[in-house]
Amino acid sequence: MNNHKSKVWTISAAIVFVVVALATAGLLFKVAGLNMLPMKYLGLVIFAVVFLLLLIFAFFFFLPLKKKVQEQAAEEQPVKKPIAKYVLRSVAMVLAIAMVVVDVVGIQMINKFEETMSNMTDDDKDEVVKVEEFVIGVFVRAEDKAENLEDVKRYDLAYSLAYDRNNTRKAINVMENELDRKLELEEFKDIFEMIDKVLAGEKAGFVLSMDYLDILADQAGYEDIASKIKCVHECTVTIETDVAEKEEVAFDVTKDTFVVYLSGHDTTFAAKRANSDVNILAVINPTTKQVLLINSPRDSYVEISVSPDGALDKLTHCGTYGVECSMDTLNELYDIDIKYYAQLNFVGFTRLIDALGGITVYSEKEFVSTSEGILIPQGFSHLDGASALEFVRERKQFPGGDRMRGKHQMAVIKGIMNQLASGSMLRNYGAVLDSMGHYFKCNVPQEDISALVKMQLDDMAEWNIQMYAITGTGDNKTSYSLPNLSTYVMIIDPATVDHAKTLINMVYEGETIEEEDLVLPTEENKN
Repeated sequence: MNNHKSKVWTISAAIVFVVVALATAGLLFKVAGLNMLPMKYLGLVIFAVVFLLLLIFAFFFFLPLKKKVQEQAAEEQPVKKPIAKYVLRSVAMVLAIAMVVVDVVGIQMINKFEETMSNMTDDDKDEVVKVEEFVIGVFVRAEDKAENLEDVKRYDLAYSLAYDRNNTRKAINVMENELDRKLELEEFKDIFEMIDKVLAGEKAGFVLSMDYLDILADQAGYEDIASKIKCVHECTVTIETDVAEKEEVAFDVTKDTFVVYLSGHDTTFAAKRANSDVNILAVINPTTKQVLLINSPRDSYVEISVSPDGALDKLTHCGTYGVECSMDTLNELYDIDIKYYAQLNFVGFTRLIDALGGITVYSEKEFVSTSEGILIPQGFSHLDGASALEFVRERKQFPGGDRMRGKHQMAVIKGIMNQLASGSMLRNYGAVLDSMGHYFKCNVPQEDISALVKMQLDDMAEWNIQMYAITGTGDNKTSYSLPNLSTYVMIIDPATVDHAKTLINMVYEGETIEEEDLVLPTEENKN
């Protein structure tokens, strides 16, 4: 009977041990595949795992208790139950179950991380053909009963070729082929006149790129356009272009200085391109642990890269032509080469901050936000996602509205970076990844992200983060995107751009930027 029980236990223990060993091997394989743990930590993990496996194996199979039981039987003594054996086996079983749970949870967390990285990264370095999608919508008044393209096939519609001319024409052709009939269309040179005609009931609806609606909603008198119209049909136009072969340049993200364009947008409509409300360059020197954040106000009047003749436009409008337009425009302004970009939707912005447990920022004055009435105290304060969103959006409460908003945006980015570096991410791992995976996009390769994380875990160094913003004077001008409408713009002070270039060069040269370096030189302090 005892031999039978012993065999059953041996088989059961062997099965449990194999399961533990396989699960642990699976976790170690996933951890090694991430390539984020420095060797000193990976070595400790492997040592601990091997030690626990040997301990479980010893407790399961090598207990020197059998001889003592046989001696008791030979001396015709009452055989005592080997209590120690059961205790050690119980401990081993608890350790085994705990290790399997840790292995399974760890593998799930790594899988979630890999899924998030896949969702948010858009690494196009090996791209041969670039595929872009442009969405053209058919819109009617919000109270209209039409629900689809079939419902509007006999409507008196309007369209304009003032924006995204080629794709609008292609979309109209596609829709007419789908309906097998010509649409009743009237062309307008002025988009705002077209919109006004529809809202007044003089036209039944209009055809327009989804991207332009973000520009429309940014203009005075059209802020609530989303509540006055509805989209009944979306036509996607796909454009494929050959990508010029890029020259391979040796680059190590843990040693070489690089620039990341940080773009934030508050998309009301379901457009893939939107006004870039946040335009911040992060100049990063991983060797000196120096980060320079440079804010370019959204209303900066700049030469937009998509214009063949150097037309001027508001920087925020560049985002509606794609992130590449914003990057190329800023490259030209600062005479730099932006390596990567990162885009964040404001919805994800609030969720990320809440997932991190809030952030600490500094406000130069106390104010109550215009839109939500949230009080932001003077000095340092800890903000949740909703309060931080009001902090970065507010401009009406300040004399230099957009410039102060730029300062607040950089302060929040600095707060997020500090929270991420402090390890706050680990306390709410799933929520942080969810907020990043759905509302955050970047073109940083996964191997570079892994290398940066590995570097930070290895040295746990503190970073010197400094902030600077270009400035200028307000004016009203027409622009590339709004040729028939004069709107507020900021005429950039070239001296502030020149100083930004000096600061960028300091980061590249490995110099440490102090607060006094951020002060714009004048004739007095030059002497």
